[in-house]
Amino acid sequence: MFNHLSKSQTGMLLALMGFTSYALSDVCAKWLAQEYSIYQTIMMNNLFACVVLLLALPKLGGLSALKTVRYKRLHLLRAALNISISLTIMQAFVRLPIADVYTFIFAMPFYAAVLAIPLYKERVTKHRWIAIIIGFCGVLLALQPGGQNFNIDLLWPLACGILIALMFTITKSMQGESLFSMGFWPVLANVCAAALLSLGSGFAPIAPDDLAVFACNGVFIAVGLLAVSNAFRIAPASAVSPFLYTEMIWALLFGYLIFGDVPNGMMLAGAGIIILSGFYLIETERQNGRQKS
Repeated sequence: MFNHLSKSQTGMLLALMGFTSYALSDVCAKWLAQEYSIYQTIMMNNLFACVVLLLALPKLGGLSALKTVRYKRLHLLRAALNISISLTIMQAFVRLPIADVYTFIFAMPFYAAVLAIPLYKERVTKHRWIAIIIGFCGVLLALQPGGQNFNIDLLWPLACGILIALMFTITKSMQGESLFSMGFWPVLANVCAAALLSLGSGFAPIAPDDLAVFACNGVFIAVGLLAVSNAFRIAPASAVSPFLYTEMIWALLFGYLIFGDVPNGMMLAGAGIIILSGFYLIETERQNGRQKS
């Protein structure tokens, strides 16, 4: 299908496909959380995602990919982080418009850059610090701490963005692990944890139409995971990363058409600053890569 394209072009198409799938998944999750508990929604979404990943197993390394786990402690840590991410982002979707949630998720590259300092002793260049500071200013503008419009519910997506950054950052220590292993075990952990939590909150009967939405969401999660992971594997990060911000387009569109969400001006201004600083960080990293090569 992509044989006539370069690796960078293929990576960009996969990134667009993957981030669009993630956006569609978030819309499904927010829709379902209006009818079912957060725990039941997480469990069903990830259960269908597990089924899709298992069906794709022959293309992802076969049984050896399922059995081979090189970094057991890091897998446990990533599983715990993935559970926390699912819980915090669902809490955010229940309380906030999707675009507001994405504003803080988009600050993830800056959180990751800061976390890499103590975890991997990475040296932060002047351009990185500029991007981090500008991005942080965008977060503060959107969050408006201490202001009359401050909404404490915004702390949910803020925490989620930091957790996602930490999960991606520790992945650097898992070189050589299979793509299937990296994706399947955190998703399975979500199913198990949410199933246990659902016992206390009850398990509501699922309408046939909603079951179809759960199934579609499982496909979106699996496609997003595989497409984005492959995109970053075959193409430079500077070519792939900007497509993360296409999710804001879908968030604004679906948020307005489906949920009637209209983000305020300060939130949009903060999101714009975060996105611009993200492009600045990506461009400086690309220039540094050229100079080293």
